[in-house]
Amino acid sequence: MDIKEQSHRQYDLPEAKASQKHYTTPDGYLDGLAQQIMAALPEQEVRPAQPVGWWVKAKPIIYLAASFVGLYYGFKAVNSFTPEARVEQVAQQVADAGVQTEDDYWLYLQDYSESLGELEFEPTLEGD
Repeated sequence: MDIKEQSHRQYDLPEAKASQKHYTTPDGYLDGLAQQIMAALPEQEVRPAQPVGWWVKAKPIIYLAASFVGLYYGFKAVNSFTPEARVEQVAQQVADAGVQTEDDYWLYLQDYSESLGELEFEPTLEGD
């Protein structure tokens, strides 16, 4: 017998009335069930609720704030490796070094590039 024939085969199922008798309870079984269960349980003393401390209430808020601070500094750290951020750092260092003229700027860049081990700058002024 193949699968197709098995799927169309009729099974002998009981009548609806005969199958319902398995799902019934004796008469009066549920009438006093709650009282019987409560009587069978051991007695326990009722304890008053413990007060909740401030730390338990504040902990979720503090954790949420800490996660936002972590995200802020995480994105800030990732963005500090971009070329734009590096240009801003160099510009701030130039401003902190007190560069006043274009010659001072080229000298500063030359010193800076030597400290990094990069190519040397050849200052070429437009007026030369």
